[in-house]
Amino acid sequence: MDDIIQKFLTSVAEAVSVCRSNDVIAYGTGKVGKLLIPYLAQSTGSRLIGVTNSHTAMDEVGTFEDTGLPIRSPEFWYEKYPEATIMITTSRPDYYLDIAQIGWGIGFRNIICIESLVEKDIVSIQLNTLVSSKNRLLFELLLPNVGAYLVDQMCIANQIRDIHKASFAEFRECHKNKSVVVVGSGPTLNYYSQLEHMPHIGVNSTFLHPKIKLDYFFARDYASRSSLYDDLKNYNFVKFLGIVEWTSEAQEIYQVPESVIMESQARRFITQPRKEYIHCDIEHYPVMGLGSIIFGAFHFALFTMPKQIFLVGCDCAPTGHYDGSGGVDDASVNEFVNSWKWVKMFIKRYYPSIEVISINPVGLKGVFRDVYTESYVEAHPEIRQAGGEILNKENYGSAQGQ
Repeated sequence: MDDIIQKFLTSVAEAVSVCRSNDVIAYGTGKVGKLLIPYLAQSTGSRLIGVTNSHTAMDEVGTFEDTGLPIRSPEFWYEKYPEATIMITTSRPDYYLDIAQIGWGIGFRNIICIESLVEKDIVSIQLNTLVSSKNRLLFELLLPNVGAYLVDQMCIANQIRDIHKASFAEFRECHKNKSVVVVGSGPTLNYYSQLEHMPHIGVNSTFLHPKIKLDYFFARDYASRSSLYDDLKNYNFVKFLGIVEWTSEAQEIYQVPESVIMESQARRFITQPRKEYIHCDIEHYPVMGLGSIIFGAFHFALFTMPKQIFLVGCDCAPTGHYDGSGGVDDASVNEFVNSWKWVKMFIKRYYPSIEVISINPVGLKGVFRDVYTESYVEAHPEIRQAGGEILNKENYGSAQGQ
């Protein structure tokens, strides 16, 4: 199922070209779809024949915006045009795989999607249209604010480069051909016995677990977890603490105070906005956000270029944390699982030599390679009965980690 998306489009010009050479169904009617679909529909020679989304039933009728394009269910379009190309018109990477699987399950075999770059491209095109219209005066009034925003973004870009080179440069490929462990704070962490001779990268409260010894630590959510930082200065591992520059609201919630960073002798990092494209080089770009600090820790693990990354305590389930404290709700769980599916696609494209192994998976079952500890299987005997793979520490640890 990983190969069901045949192509990623990076520009509006590419999307126009596809619509001129294929019968196309646009799948996605959100903000990006509302901008992109009308533009594609009016392009010369366009063979964009209709629109759909995940909420349209078989017998629904209607047209999309002012395009005149019919909106129908995916099943309807497959019956009429089984050879058509599905173009996923959203820039949300965490939705790509779910939509593609829906189309594939119905029978479509030509599925492509747009990347976030197309979102910027169509916005630029629409702005140029505004400038040449009767709204020119309004645009000129807004332009100083846009300029101030761009200056801020340029300053942030310089800050990211300086901060991230100081924080991350020495760790580039530092665990090449080794195995590393990314440690989340889910309840399954209590069933894990530390694999020896492997660097462990923990987040949030994991450094307080009595049976876990970390080598690296990531945190950024200060407002709701401030008590966690009280003893951080007493622990001897490499600490990365997040600063936030994107919105004042985000700064209020997430940014770790400078006094805490200095007292903990920590390094700083910046997390990207939720929807931005993921970059490989974290010396010059933010670490991936995707709604949880675990993704930032995982991004760092990729940067060290290991051969394997073990996910421990990454439960992605509404079951709280290993210490009995509360966790996330069902909606957030679903969002995290979708984000991990997107990360899997990212790894396949940019880090195909790295294997990801989920230890005692719950919400992530079936996403990566699933392996279970003996203690977890004792509590869940149905796993052994179903033939689940049991972790053999002799195959890892000192033999694989050095």
